Amino acid sequence: MLRQTARIATALVALVVVAGCEHSMLEDTIFDKEYIARHIPNEENVLSATTFKPRPTGVVQTYCYSSIGEVECYAQPQEGERYRLNGYYGPAPE
Repeated sequence: MLRQTARIATALVALVVVAGCEHSMLEDTIFDKEYIARHIPNEENVLSATTFKPRPTGVVQTYCYSSIGEVECYAQPQEGERYRLNGYYGPAPE
């Protein structure tokens, strides 16, 4: 029983020592600082990667006007036809 307790204590001490040295070991011996800056996440990288950036929706500017029997749609608002405007996507026609 005493021998098993000594093994567990030794393993715990070894884990604490290794855990305390891991970060400095990475910076000083294994990788150069440029590699760490590019590949190991820091606060700035994490926040910039998770910040919402709106994507274009792909909606095309469209202006639709009523006519006899159907609705006609155009990419630009039609001059003097505001009274026939049925609906639009994009900036409001003047």
